Amino acid sequence: MSKGGNEEQIWTWLGWKEGLSFYKGRGYRGKEETMPQAGQLLFFRPKEKIFWGLGGEKDRDYPAHVAISLGDDDAMSLWNKPNNIDHIQRIKVKDIEGIVQIGRPITTLINSSESPWKE
Repeated sequence: MSKGGNEEQIWTWLGWKEGLSFYKGRGYRGKEETMPQAGQLLFFRPKEKIFWGLGGEKDRDYPAHVAISLGDDDAMSLWNKPNNIDHIQRIKVKDIEGIVQIGRPITTLINSSESPWKE
């Protein structure tokens, strides 16, 4: 990446936002669910609470990971979950716990005039 950024900027550049569709069976009840096409970004948000000072706990604000859909239930990932492997791996989305949202295709992100990879 040619530009630095804080966590919010990075997730924004990747196209994540609260209103994205959810992966079928991996979202919140009553929200739009769909299956991704190959090349779409998948945003993983664990079902965890984070400590929020004296206010107690709240849901995580941003995804913990992003992967690239290979279509159906497969994705390409550089995360060590679910297999505890620290290099690129083909994973089954169903094997990752938590909420999964579907973003835009990786090619759209790379070719965007707003891409952080463009000078």
